[in-house]
Amino acid sequence: MKKKALALAFFLLLAGSIVWAAEKDVILQINGEDADIDANAVEVIGPGEFHLTGMVKNNLLAEDTHKNLDLVFILDASGSMQGEIDAVRDSINEIIAYVNTECPGCMRVSIYVFEAIPASTGGGGTPPPCHGKACLEPSSPETENTETAYFGCFSKKGYCAGDNDKGLIPFTTNADTLKECLALVVANGSVEPWARLTYEILNDNSFGWRSDAVKAMVVITDEPADPCSSCDKASCHSHYCSQAANTLLSKDAYFFGIYGIYGGAPGVDLDMQKILDAGVKGDMYSYDNTSEIKEKILQAIGTIIGSDDFVVTKELGPDWESNIGATGFSVPQVVRRDPNWREFQIDLKTPDTYDQDFAMFEYKIAMVDDPSKYDVAWLKVIMGENKLPTVSLSHEPEEPLPGEEVVFTADALDEDGTIVAYRWNFGDGETKECADCAVVSHTYAAKGEYLVSVEVEDDRGGKAAATENLKIKNRPPNKPVVTISPTSGFAPLETTMNATATDPDNDPIVQWQWDYDDYTPMDTCDCSSRNHTYTSDGSFSAMARASDGEDWSEWSDPIVTVSIKNVLTAFRVQDTNVGKKTLMLVSCTDQTLTALVEIMDSEGTLLKTVERECNGLWSEPDYVFGESGIYMARASIKGKQCSNCPKTIYFRAIAPFPEIKTPDASPLSAAAVLAAVLILTGRKKKK
Repeated sequence: MKKKALALAFFLLLAGSIVWAAEKDVILQINGEDADIDANAVEVIGPGEFHLTGMVKNNLLAEDTHKNLDLVFILDASGSMQGEIDAVRDSINEIIAYVNTECPGCMRVSIYVFEAIPASTGGGGTPPPCHGKACLEPSSPETENTETAYFGCFSKKGYCAGDNDKGLIPFTTNADTLKECLALVVANGSVEPWARLTYEILNDNSFGWRSDAVKAMVVITDEPADPCSSCDKASCHSHYCSQAANTLLSKDAYFFGIYGIYGGAPGVDLDMQKILDAGVKGDMYSYDNTSEIKEKILQAIGTIIGSDDFVVTKELGPDWESNIGATGFSVPQVVRRDPNWREFQIDLKTPDTYDQDFAMFEYKIAMVDDPSKYDVAWLKVIMGENKLPTVSLSHEPEEPLPGEEVVFTADALDEDGTIVAYRWNFGDGETKECADCAVVSHTYAAKGEYLVSVEVEDDRGGKAAATENLKIKNRPPNKPVVTISPTSGFAPLETTMNATATDPDNDPIVQWQWDYDDYTPMDTCDCSSRNHTYTSDGSFSAMARASDGEDWSEWSDPIVTVSIKNVLTAFRVQDTNVGKKTLMLVSCTDQTLTALVEIMDSEGTLLKTVERECNGLWSEPDYVFGESGIYMARASIKGKQCSNCPKTIYFRAIAPFPEIKTPDASPLSAAAVLAAVLILTGRKKKK
């Protein structure tokens, strides 16, 4: 017995190794073998969910079933039909492409759109005016019962049509034209008299019916026809549905009804059923979702132009919880006829427990149009205990920031099979499910803690999960911008500093830190503005940083502040005489300042304090020195700190010399002096 893990339990058709059986028209193989009898069935292990795929081909000659086809869709524009209108528009390209593949150039499509408006009988059986619109006249049986006497008007809207066909999208093979026209249709209205319109359209030669073409009507509605054309009321059936059925029969036309049964509720559109019961060619299909409408339309067209489809069914096997397809027999995907290999898929689910060691299944593939041409294959599902997978979860980086990509890795192992599904939950509302994504990446928009989980499932339905707490780090505030005013001046220099900063996580700034760069302590506060005084001279680089309560930002760019200390650049005092004043000169770095000069004796006793302008000019202080001796003058800058203050100079006060008195000269004295001079002069000449 050859066991295979569920991940390998696929219908693998190996085209290169196939040996054709000449007697077969259709061949179905499992794992490349003709499993025609249960003795050589393909074996897989259960329980679990199976997604079995296979390949099929046939060696039949295609029959020439091409016919010209004139197809008319009847679409009402009642308010509940927008989804159906959109479904036809979205699938019209594929519908025409399908027909052109099977029957090139044979089909034309027309679409008739109408809006119907119900009208009251007014209690007298006579309909109100239809405001210029075409009226749906009631039959006489209807007027006998006012409860069922519905009247209505239908308006032929001008969707992409000329004056003569106001509700008609003319026959065309151009899918884009049909899409453009259908895009203009907006559902609005209430009643759906499709049976009456089927009769009218078939009898309307202005539609341009081709004489050699098969005529087909496709009615799409989301509910049974409204009472004004309802066939489930005896009084109405003989009038509207009989008219439609008789006309379809006389024109040898096909009728296909596609009706909605929402919510999966069972039921049949009795109006459509009674038309087909009258012997009209065609079929009817239900849908639970508008996404199914395209498939139903293709089935209808295939009935006319000749279908070469295959269908796979389950012929034998236990009737388990979930069988093949919706009914337990039909595969959701039919297999198109093709001389090459074509792929199909079968989905089934085995129960968790079963009272036998194994279960046998027989599958059959057959032509839809000729069920006598078929092949079978057998599958053996062996029931055994499944070993659950294991999984662990990791991520990097360890603490990412918002907006940073996080890579998650699920390290999963299944001893008796393979992992077939990963289901990720990132903890922020985002999820991901995939068949082969052990490694995924995700980005988080905001900081915080997130519970990340991954669930893995093996090919027999066994599951395991792992979780991990992920922290998305806080982002600190952005680097602040700082301004200082003034940025230079004489000490003591009083400054005002302001800082601004934003937080990338939109958190409030709750704390600031200031560094003044002048040996004062670091300043921490909840304020973005500070006053600071520089008391010494020099250049200082002040900075600030901000906190959101969790992290500090970078320091701001430094702002240089220059503080100049006040200095006495010159101080001079001249010596003087007793009884006189002195002259002194004072000069400062800032000449607008005033100097205080203290005059003291040699013992340091203060004699006088005077103020002098720091302008570097000589001036005379108002003090007279009474005694000779050595004196001191000590200068400082008034009201300001000074880096070289006080500055002291010594000077002298000198007593004046005694005054020399000259006696008065008499004439006799003067003569004696003159005589002496003359004698001396004479002696010098003799020599």
